[in-house]
Amino acid sequence: MNNLTQTSGDRLRLGAEHGFSLVEMLVSTLVMGLAMAGLYSALDSTETFYENYSDSSDMRQQARVGIDLVTTELRSAGYDIGNLDEPLAEATDTSVQFVADVDAGDTSGACDASYENATNGGAERVTYALDTNNGDLVRTIDCYNGSAWTNSVETSTIAQFLDVTGVVFRFYDEDGAQLPSSSGGTLSASERADVVSVEIIFALIDTTETQFVGESNTNLFMSTRVRLHNVTE
Repeated sequence: MNNLTQTSGDRLRLGAEHGFSLVEMLVSTLVMGLAMAGLYSALDSTETFYENYSDSSDMRQQARVGIDLVTTELRSAGYDIGNLDEPLAEATDTSVQFVADVDAGDTSGACDASYENATNGGAERVTYALDTNNGDLVRTIDCYNGSAWTNSVETSTIAQFLDVTGVVFRFYDEDGAQLPSSSGGTLSASERADVVSVEIIFALIDTTETQFVGESNTNLFMSTRVRLHNVTE
């Protein structure tokens, strides 16, 4: 009798400790798979946002450095230009060219001692122009030896991703009226002589990166206005 009771107890315990059935295993696997898929999706979105936020920050940083350089150099237009009498040589929606001693006579810059130490030399002709093929803003330095210009001594890209259909420069007279009076266009020599301030506009569009998940590109807008103290009387 005792042996029979013991055997029945053993059977009961064995029944209570049985493993998962095939159906239970399939359900558990399905639930686990759904949970992991949801977690992966959340992590992937977070990573995408971080990468795009970083790209946006890089764009903002390079735009700020570029616009600061243009502002600093453009402000010096007309400074220490010797016998050159046209400090603002070109002015359009997408380009500006001006003459100034932007390196203050530094012979280690783009223009070496043969230019800097020449009689009536030392000035640089700086051009900022939008490359409408790729959205780069290109800076070109020409050097003056006292009698003639040497073109494109130094060329560099100082900003990228600018809107190729947009305006980069706007020009204003003493009264704050935009030049030329009609929207857009190229300023004539007489209009350039009236310019006292320039607005620099960086409208950037990076179509290779998105600012937020689901957007097609990253946009950034910066602008500043600089007065040409050395050009005006």
